[in-house]
Amino acid sequence: MKLSVIILFILVTFAYNPFLLLQVWLVTTPIVSNFILMPQENPLFGSVRLEHYLTGSAPGLELRELFNFDRIILALLFLIAVISAKQPQVGGQKLDRAFMFLIATLFISSIASDNPIHSMKVIIDSFVLCFMAYYLGKNFINTPERTAGFRRSVVIFGILMGIIGIVEKLIYGANPMYRITGPFRFWENYGLAMALVFFYLLFLFSSTDKSRKSLRFLYLFLLGITSYCVFLTQTRTIMLSIIISLVFCTYLGRALIDRASIAKIVAALMVVAFVLVANPMLLKSTSFYQHRLTKKETFAGRQETYVAAWRMFKSNPLFGIGLKNFKYKMEDYMSDDEVRFSVFGKTTLHNSYFVLAAETGLAGVLAMGFIGLYSLRAAFLYFRRAECLVDKYWGLTMVAIITTYFLSAMTFDIFFEPTIDNRLFYISIGWTVGQLGRIA
Repeated sequence: MKLSVIILFILVTFAYNPFLLLQVWLVTTPIVSNFILMPQENPLFGSVRLEHYLTGSAPGLELRELFNFDRIILALLFLIAVISAKQPQVGGQKLDRAFMFLIATLFISSIASDNPIHSMKVIIDSFVLCFMAYYLGKNFINTPERTAGFRRSVVIFGILMGIIGIVEKLIYGANPMYRITGPFRFWENYGLAMALVFFYLLFLFSSTDKSRKSLRFLYLFLLGITSYCVFLTQTRTIMLSIIISLVFCTYLGRALIDRASIAKIVAALMVVAFVLVANPMLLKSTSFYQHRLTKKETFAGRQETYVAAWRMFKSNPLFGIGLKNFKYKMEDYMSDDEVRFSVFGKTTLHNSYFVLAAETGLAGVLAMGFIGLYSLRAAFLYFRRAECLVDKYWGLTMVAIITTYFLSAMTFDIFFEPTIDNRLFYISIGWTVGQLGRIA
């Protein structure tokens, strides 16, 4: 009955206003997807979730998975975007071809998988749907009104995820090792989603006229909330990636920043550095320092998986050992004496690039590399071609988003996650590519 109501709502909203459906999907998809697939579980807090409930990733194919929230909505919106686009944006054709090459490579690799049906389902729920999201950004969010509405939806999504994250911390935070995940199963997905929201908020704060003090204060407050939520995930790589991206883009856009603002930023950083140097216990007494920064077992365990992945790549350099085969094949490439912290059949690779190399070979690595390079090139072109300050801010925002995404992939298998953080990332790239012609 509840599933029927959701499907009816989707169809009615789609018929009435497809763009409204896109907005509703963006804000609610993590929660609604969990509700559909695991109605007996709490759809808000992922850390207490059973592993096999991960959206779109249960082995084989279950009937309820046919009602995957993301598949239905993105397919409907993609269809209407293709039909309604009188002159689809053709900019970024190289990026489009890179997407097609990657998807084809992954399907070839899935044939060698121990579970081809599961592997193909993973491809559909990751890169096929991400390509649809990219296409929607390029051809569907194509007016100033839709652009503004989409950005408002990102802010609402961030507020909702922030509230859920803080409530989760209040409920489960008594354990110092607890890491919040929100409605995601992995804290990395929640952290990356909040990082994307952080950069959207930073763009809106920077591009809002200084006379609108209340709105700028709201954005600044929300920036603090999203930063705090990212910290609560205790995900070191995402936090470091955000910092690197901010420093890089500040340097890249230094001509756009007045000297007074630069002086304030430098002064604030110096104060923080001085306080930490003068009283290092402020950092050392935190659970993040004690349980995350100094946890040597994490690095040792990952080193074992990296060695196994490298051996897999060397044995199958062109197309890899087959998609989603790493944890099942690891024992074929590592002896018992070489493994202390990993578990054969369970341990996964915490590096998207090693996953691609081991499971899809050089073909997959090159295809993903082209996507990254062409995306970054589009962001740089947007920044350089832009004449108005708002457009230049967006170009810098996209450089920061792309840099953060691909740096974060170094310690987590982000690429194959069927979650909203990936969809939002590719929608943002699609919009940027689609608007390049407007600012040329």
